[in-house]
Amino acid sequence: IRKGLEKGASGIYNLAGGFKGNRGVVQATGMKGATGASFDQRYSGGPWMLGEEHERTDYTKRIYQLNLHFAPHINAVSRLRYPDTAVALEQIMSQWYRDWPEDADQPMGYIGEFTRYDGWHWTRARIGEPNYDNVEIDPHAYGNYYASAAMTIHCPFPFYSKRVLTKEWRNDEANAVINGRNHGVLRLPNNGDWDEQWPKFIVEGAGDVTIQDGMTDRVVKLPKIRPQDGMVLVDTDPSARTLTSEHDPIDTALWKMIRNSEILDFILGDISNADAGLPIGRRLPGGIGFMSPIPSETMANIKVTHTNPAGKITMVMPQWYKRGVN
Repeated sequence: IRKGLEKGASGIYNLAGGFKGNRGVVQATGMKGATGASFDQRYSGGPWMLGEEHERTDYTKRIYQLNLHFAPHINAVSRLRYPDTAVALEQIMSQWYRDWPEDADQPMGYIGEFTRYDGWHWTRARIGEPNYDNVEIDPHAYGNYYASAAMTIHCPFPFYSKRVLTKEWRNDEANAVINGRNHGVLRLPNNGDWDEQWPKFIVEGAGDVTIQDGMTDRVVKLPKIRPQDGMVLVDTDPSARTLTSEHDPIDTALWKMIRNSEILDFILGDISNADAGLPIGRRLPGGIGFMSPIPSETMANIKVTHTNPAGKITMVMPQWYKRGVN
């Protein structure tokens, strides 16, 4: 049993479940595309080969195919909102199609599916193909005020997601101090069934910070955080920018000249604070990096340290799922 939910520009459409028909639209029986991620298996072959060799798996956009009923009297929920008139049917259909713009510049909506195991799964969606249904009779004929339509929906991101999980660790004077640092542990699960996740961290407070690298014992030391940096985002994904501060400075020509001259840097470095011109991600030669993601359905226990007694570190864990219906 599941509930379908479509969120358009004008509000929420309940297509299935206990409150279906709240906007005069109900999903017909049967729906394709909700039970697994969309993927293509890529193979290479050639003359004199037995079969083909599997090269890679490409995850493509998710495609939904479903049928819909439109009517102001479609069920008891719809009748509470709409009168049984031709005008009401036109309002229902016009609003529905306005909420599914085909223009790429228009924002996408969301599709949510309620699972009995762990609640709502969400994915972004837009209309994928034009409707070519045959209209055999006027929807207003004989006072029926009813129409049906088939619909193809595209979801560019092939997986479902839930709200990210967050965990906060606050430093204080009462924490045990080891080698001049206050230590803490951030525990968050990757509940998703899609592969691995790279957590993010939001660091607040100036000082020296270290973060454990995923499931390994390796400890990554961040560049020294200055008061003018503000909050710092640490993204452990190797394909993303690792360090971003709230107030990343602009590197001026004067600072560059002082740093590039060993004599000037030696004489004026303490006065000019030339390193302050560098964004936080460039303050350590060679930069920093993380190598260990969090596997699916696994609890992460990340050790952190912060020298600032008022410092705070927040861990953010995305949750991705292959299926909407469990």
